[in-house]
Amino acid sequence: MTSLMRIIKFILIIVTGMSGNYLNSFIVVVYFGIWRRMSDWCNHNVILLVIGLVNLSYQWCLTLDNVFKYLQIYEKFDQKLCLFLFVLQFTLVGASLWNTTWLSIYYCTRLVSSTQRLFVMIKEKFFSLLPQLMAGSTLWSVIITLPLFWAKNMEISQNETNDLDICSYKVDPYYIIPGLVLGFLLPVPMTCVSIGLSVRTLVRHIWRMRRSHLMSPQLQGHFQAIRIMMIRVFCEIFFFVIIVIGNFTSLSSNSTMEIIYWITVLFYPTSQALILVLGNSKIKKKLCNSLML
Repeated sequence: MTSLMRIIKFILIIVTGMSGNYLNSFIVVVYFGIWRRMSDWCNHNVILLVIGLVNLSYQWCLTLDNVFKYLQIYEKFDQKLCLFLFVLQFTLVGASLWNTTWLSIYYCTRLVSSTQRLFVMIKEKFFSLLPQLMAGSTLWSVIITLPLFWAKNMEISQNETNDLDICSYKVDPYYIIPGLVLGFLLPVPMTCVSIGLSVRTLVRHIWRMRRSHLMSPQLQGHFQAIRIMMIRVFCEIFFFVIIVIGNFTSLSSNSTMEIIYWITVLFYPTSQALILVLGNSKIKKKLCNSLML
């Protein structure tokens, strides 16, 4: 690894570690305070709190994993430490994707009006089952990723010139397809469909307001909501595609695809936190005030 690439990667680890930990910690503190005042488990604030906790845990795992690689700590310990952090990261990614799905469905059921029997049934049952769905999806993510302990071969390189790529992974192909489908492919389409229905509803409402020549702050709020939703869809799809490519192909060290994969994974917790902050004007204002102190 060239000295320049080594320095760039180290700077990215520091930047994403600091920004991701700060933003997700801020989200956890704010929404924990809101939840403590309301004490309601069937509320979107609970989903946002759990998303913040999961992303904060994921950010810590990413930071520790890359710091251990940079400092060559994996060479001094058993491979199980490297493997444990790897499996834990995939578990947290799965839980994060599912929590994003529940948040998207929550907003969809709030925004969309439909008389279809399936939609009405989902709308009636979703709020009361929300705590069970969140707990169940987290347990499901754990169950799906546990086979990685046996389906993944790992080697720890002794090459000191490549100290950020010490751990090399090779996943059993018989696990990749069912693991990705059951653990990651299920929540992403559900998120896209829910957001698509919500965006369609907002666009129709904007169109009706414009036809009636009504201009209000609510209209600007609709445009902002649509932008945030579209950004979230793009981020979820892009992240999923990069994860699939990274596990289906053998990425050579310092190749363009390997660098894209590495940067995407590092910035995922930070991007999730930014989307949550930008999607709520009150939280965004609190964050700006905290940064100015």
